[in-house]
Amino acid sequence: MTMLRVMHAVLLIPVIAVPACRAGGQEPPRHGHPAVVASRVPMGTERLAVMLQSDTITRRLGEYAITVGPAERDGRSLLLVTQVMTLPNAAVVDSMWLSPTTLFPLEATASSPSGRTVLHYSSTAIRGERVAPDGTRSPIEITTNSPVFAASVLGVLVQALPLTRGLHFTVPVHSAPAGVVDASVDVTGEEQLPGSHQPAWRIELQVGEHRAIKWVDTVTRREVRTEADLPGGRRLIQMSLGTAG
Repeated sequence: MTMLRVMHAVLLIPVIAVPACRAGGQEPPRHGHPAVVASRVPMGTERLAVMLQSDTITRRLGEYAITVGPAERDGRSLLLVTQVMTLPNAAVVDSMWLSPTTLFPLEATASSPSGRTVLHYSSTAIRGERVAPDGTRSPIEITTNSPVFAASVLGVLVQALPLTRGLHFTVPVHSAPAGVVDASVDVTGEEQLPGSHQPAWRIELQVGEHRAIKWVDTVTRREVRTEADLPGGRRLIQMSLGTAG
């Protein structure tokens, strides 16, 4: 796996989640979890530096930006989440149109040097195709038993939760080639990070074999920092560069 694909997997966590989300042992309603309140999600653009840390050095690789805002799509008022990872020789761009109330995805596009993927979501299936750089097209069809969340916007889902110390959610996710695995969200407490004016919630995320720690401002709910371990003792770090409303 190339470094770009590892970064995409760890930081954007691009897997498809089946939303049997559990909190305190309670299964959510079929058409949305009552704890997910979309109005909690901050609108605008967040910019973060992407750093690679090893035992001896930390160097900047590029920049990650996520923009959340209302958008019209085929006559519908939706929520558009656009994520851009910019590196010296490559870029990864993910766009996801969500229900503005449940945050369930309706349509997604992803573009990177390895190809372009388009997905359409319904209550029973995910359908689309992947187009390789040489033009080869591969159909995608995944049957689901209920509406699904997209783990590529897991950070947005986290912002919509009632964040408090001890909060725990477990979300079964589908991720090729691993199949269905559990993704967990655990709020372990508050921490004051250097350079921050407000304390931040410390949130542990686990998606299959990928683990990350995210710090979210307790007031603005914006991402302050994310850390994810890589093979070989390396670590990817995202650090806030500020916001645009």
